[in-house]
Amino acid sequence: TKYQEPLARVQFFESLLEEVRALPGVQAAGMVTALPLRNPGNNIYVWPEGKRPVNRTEANIAFTRTVLPGYFEAIGIPLVAGRTIERTDTADRPPVLVINQTMARGLFPGENPLGQRVAVDTGGDQPVVFDVVGVVGDARLSWIGSTPRQAMYHSYYQFPNSATMRIAIRTGADPVSLAGS
Repeated sequence: TKYQEPLARVQFFESLLEEVRALPGVQAAGMVTALPLRNPGNNIYVWPEGKRPVNRTEANIAFTRTVLPGYFEAIGIPLVAGRTIERTDTADRPPVLVINQTMARGLFPGENPLGQRVAVDTGGDQPVVFDVVGVVGDARLSWIGSTPRQAMYHSYYQFPNSATMRIAIRTGADPVSLAGS
């Protein structure tokens, strides 16, 4: 019950990340709602703003993840253009989105995706419109032999809906040596 309020959850996860980043041998740490391969995630309908499909069968489908800063560095997904999610991407700012290369090609063929706007069907009356601020490399999210699919990442600071997050840690040491900590 202590973490039912979104602000309390954000503060808890931020504090945990600070502690993990301070551990000897940790090179990067971040958080995500669903880890690749372990948690395939969900599929959400998306389209370029102003180009809503007539029916859902014509819509693009993308995996969605909510992340805290440091996730891409920890998991090893390279930044291709723009920027990743930052601490300043808060609820009082316009919603931002980092998309993978496959989604960039699928939604904006032959165009620069940075600065474009993406409508995301979150199940409400109206879609949420995000500003694309970054493009990252493709990652296999569902299974190791899969072809990369469209994927998008948004800020936990803007949408702290999940009560659970998974932590990703990159270390130069034996990962087992961090397990106790």
